[in-house]
Amino acid sequence: MKSSEKVVCGIIAVLLGLLFVALQGDVVSVAVTLLGAALVVWGVLDLFDRRADGALLKIAGGAAAILFGWLIVGAVLYVLGAALCLFGIWLLCTRLREGRGCMPPGELCFRCALPVSCLLTAVLLFFNDGGEAAWAFVASGIGMVVFGGIFLWEAFHGK
Repeated sequence: MKSSEKVVCGIIAVLLGLLFVALQGDVVSVAVTLLGAALVVWGVLDLFDRRADGALLKIAGGAAAILFGWLIVGAVLYVLGAALCLFGIWLLCTRLREGRGCMPPGELCFRCALPVSCLLTAVLLFFNDGGEAAWAFVASGIGMVVFGGIFLWEAFHGK
């Protein structure tokens, strides 16, 4: 992932996390709209980079989230949780494969911090009690802020 994409993803994750903490139950409709807008912007940026295949999918997904997201508000948290879980597993496997051999414990912890925070946030989203449990929103929001902070740290420090 390019540094600029990490910055965008990090900012989105921090904002989404803050929304989870502040709005709790109402966050889903706001988050779906923000996610849709972010996907559209990300797709347009990909078009400028001449990567049309992924760009069109992102734009279509973002537009669908903005237009039809209110129909599936209950399922959105589970979809977000599943996406975070898959991303966390993929990232953990990638990071561990890249760091084969001996490495200091601090580097191993930093290398695994982003995928682990991603997986923990996904687990909290899966067990949000049908979107009614305030603790799940607060804990997931904190996890998303940590996730976004790590992404921003990696973007600005070249990891």
